[in-house]
Amino acid sequence: MNTLSLVMKLPDSATIIYPAPSEPFPRPLYQMSAGYPSAAQDYLEKELDLNSYMLGPRRASVFFFKIGGHSMKDAGILHDDIIIVDRALEVQDGHIVVASIFGEFTCKYYRKNKNGVWLVPANPEYKPIKVTEEMEFTVFGRYDGLIRKNDGRTREPFYIPFA
Repeated sequence: MNTLSLVMKLPDSATIIYPAPSEPFPRPLYQMSAGYPSAAQDYLEKELDLNSYMLGPRRASVFFFKIGGHSMKDAGILHDDIIIVDRALEVQDGHIVVASIFGEFTCKYYRKNKNGVWLVPANPEYKPIKVTEEMEFTVFGRYDGLIRKNDGRTREPFYIPFA
């Protein structure tokens, strides 16, 4: 079975990564508290298959996008993160979406009100985009999750709290 993903480069550093078919690979899933420590072996909950957990039953409608830029950082979506986008999920006001404007993808909050449709960033350094009738605009799909590998990428400063 093919275990490679198909990667399609798009303008302005947008990248769609199509999930490859794969065999289930269940791993032990342990429940834990972020508070007082306790014995881990007491908390074996079940096995977890990451493909099933992250992609769910709608695999045909799920796409991966690699994020380039910082317009969604206050929503926890950072540069070089991979987001999971599902085309089968209904989009409503306030959802994070991947939209296409004049053939270029962007990830933003979808806001719809009496004044129209807006694509709103989660970073005050960027301005909202008002969708007009003159624009070639489509919502590609709804944000459904994030994959982030802690690979030493430069991040915003993190301060360790004092005890």
